[in-house]
Amino acid sequence: EYLSTKGIKIIEHPEALKLLNRHGAQVDFDSGQVRFPKDVIKEALRSVPHGFTLKGRNGYEIPLPHPEGLFYVRSVSGAADYFDPESGSFRTPTIADVAQWAQLLETLNEIDICLYLSASDVPQQTADIHGLKTIFENTSKHIWVQPFSFDSVQYLFRLAEVIAGSSGGLKKNPIISIWPTPLTPFCLKSMDVEVIIQGCRHGVPLLPAPLPSTGGTSPITIAGTVLQSGIEILAIIVISQLLAPGHPLVALPVFFTTDMSSGRALCGNVETTLGSAASAEFIREAFHVPTAT
Repeated sequence: EYLSTKGIKIIEHPEALKLLNRHGAQVDFDSGQVRFPKDVIKEALRSVPHGFTLKGRNGYEIPLPHPEGLFYVRSVSGAADYFDPESGSFRTPTIADVAQWAQLLETLNEIDICLYLSASDVPQQTADIHGLKTIFENTSKHIWVQPFSFDSVQYLFRLAEVIAGSSGGLKKNPIISIWPTPLTPFCLKSMDVEVIIQGCRHGVPLLPAPLPSTGGTSPITIAGTVLQSGIEILAIIVISQLLAPGHPLVALPVFFTTDMSSGRALCGNVETTLGSAASAEFIREAFHVPTAT
């Protein structure tokens, strides 16, 4: 109901507005607001895969959902500090730490999917590109990629293409998945729309990851934030299926809670845990796609 009447706003990406207009969305080119008729939404939910396989190198595979009804484990990506086990001190991560990190993940059978840190000793405009190159050099497992800027998106896909072996190799061997992260509430910035477009063109699974914070960028209630996050994920499901019916996707409803006394976004408190569980259950039951949190 929300997507068909109010829709979602796309910021500074005219090509995306034209593409979606051609594929049946209702586009206001002046405001960037995009609405999706209910029949378009229903068709998208029919075409989105309920399961597929993530790949890595050397035959590495992760079938989704887990064939034994279990779950997979990924590493973290957003850590701003690195604990040096030799000196016992914290510091900002370096590109050498990213390499060590990837080597550790490669050896740990308990970690299935690799995310990587942002190095502080490389040009910050291209830290995501340096990081992906380094992690490719040190692990064969499946990698989740978080782009940092619009301009870096093409280089991240090109790196993955080279590792996969050809320009069309990623469709056969999706060794990465990539995050489009809505600008909560109900906006998609140009970088995230470009991620969706390029992901669909290259056959790379998408990881729509709203980052709502209750009482800050979303309703103060858990239920309200779960609903908002679900709407934003549904928008990306619909866009991906309009551009490439059958394109794979893992919903990633990451949840935070705004601390009213400090303004900080909390990620380890009770409300956040309840919200994450509720979001994952809602997405799975409403849209029937694999979820992570």
